[in-house]
Amino acid sequence: HLPALPVVARGVTYETSTGDEAYDAYEVVLTVNGQRCAAVLTVVPEERFQACAEEPCSDEALLGHMAIAALGLDVHCRSRSMQKAQVEDASGSIGPL
Repeated sequence: HLPALPVVARGVTYETSTGDEAYDAYEVVLTVNGQRCAAVLTVVPEERFQACAEEPCSDEALLGHMAIAALGLDVHCRSRSMQKAQVEDASGSIGPL
């Protein structure tokens, strides 16, 4: 079991495939490849994962673009992967973030 998470907001409205839905939002700390960032997490009700649900949810987890950027990652759609972001310095050299 996880300890209780800090609540960021209750009843935040998100536009979903089933229309506007309210979720509680929690603060978490993510660590990926040694990089750490704070992120906001929402929880989908357990009944949405049942096969007989009106609009079943198949996502185990989604990582938002703000967290991806804060972790210094680039998304590579063709390979369905994320890699360390590459940045260009003042001299024009490209290297890891």
